[in-house]
Amino acid sequence: MTLSTYRIGTGLARGDEPEPQVAAAAVAAALDRAGLDSAHSVLLLLSSEFARSAHAAVTAAARAAGAVNVQGCTVPGVFTEQDWALDMPAAAALVLGGDLRLGPPADGPALSFATPCAAPAVWLASRPERLGALSTHADGQHGGRVFAHGQLHDSGAVEFGVRGARAVYAVSRGVRMLGGGHRVSGAGELELFALDGHAALGTLQRELPLELRELRQDALHHLFAGVARDAAAAAGGDYRLLPVLRANGDDRSVTLGGRVEVGEHLFWCARQAVAAEGDMRHAAAKAAAAMDGSARFGLVFSCLGRGPYFYGGEDRDLAAIRDRLPGLPLVGAYCAGEIAPVGGQNVLLHNSVVLALFGEGA
Repeated sequence: MTLSTYRIGTGLARGDEPEPQVAAAAVAAALDRAGLDSAHSVLLLLSSEFARSAHAAVTAAARAAGAVNVQGCTVPGVFTEQDWALDMPAAAALVLGGDLRLGPPADGPALSFATPCAAPAVWLASRPERLGALSTHADGQHGGRVFAHGQLHDSGAVEFGVRGARAVYAVSRGVRMLGGGHRVSGAGELELFALDGHAALGTLQRELPLELRELRQDALHHLFAGVARDAAAAAGGDYRLLPVLRANGDDRSVTLGGRVEVGEHLFWCARQAVAAEGDMRHAAAKAAAAMDGSARFGLVFSCLGRGPYFYGGEDRDLAAIRDRLPGLPLVGAYCAGEIAPVGGQNVLLHNSVVLALFGEGA
């Protein structure tokens, strides 16, 4: 089987209001780019403004595509390889024709969309591999709407696969390590007290660049603790990122956005645009090499904290993917949580970009 005869296209549409014709316009643009009159399947991503009118938008998209197989969700923002849209009603569509279609998950990764309350660890672990995003409102907290086969799902979670293609994926965590790793030697609740037997705050300050050592509150949102079970896991990318919430001068502790355990491996890191862009270019190159020239389209799930908000009005992550894979159809979501396998298990990521490529070889 070859994908070279398949028809694949993407479309992006914006509107002043979250009206059904915006979704229909995105599908129409995708059909035009694919050279199709109708499609077997549609992946539809709607901006969070459509949460209250998602049913009408999905119905309009299905009519425009001539297909009931419309899958997707609402997210804070959407994009394609052509452009991106945030803070406005918008829709991004991927249409598939020929033998390529969306269906029940098979051997490949399960594309997965879920609201925050519908994505517990047991659900994440119920499939060998999941790739996807949290469906939320723009605030990143309240649940959005998910849909499959043209119908809204009140369960808050949907999953499906791409039939007729193999998939590869890569994850960009987008942080720069500030120093070496440490053993957690004192912790309680959200407080980190000691690393290697030394005060946690002192360890952090020693590893910070000079301009950040005063630890002003406005600089803390760039700082994270990377936490792993051991040094080998951290080196392999199997770690969770916890934001630094507060530096406590009285007891020299650091308040983190999650609990750590004594004995875990911890390293300090920072979000920096140059480092994040470089990491994204590395991830795109890794995925492209694994596909060995056979990629025919891609899906991208980007943290709302990356993209244009992070890069000062431009999406350098998207640019990095386009530079490595020029002309490749892409559809993506700006979201409040990204789903991908890390270290052999599906996890909910933040501040990350998940890139999935699909191509020949299913």
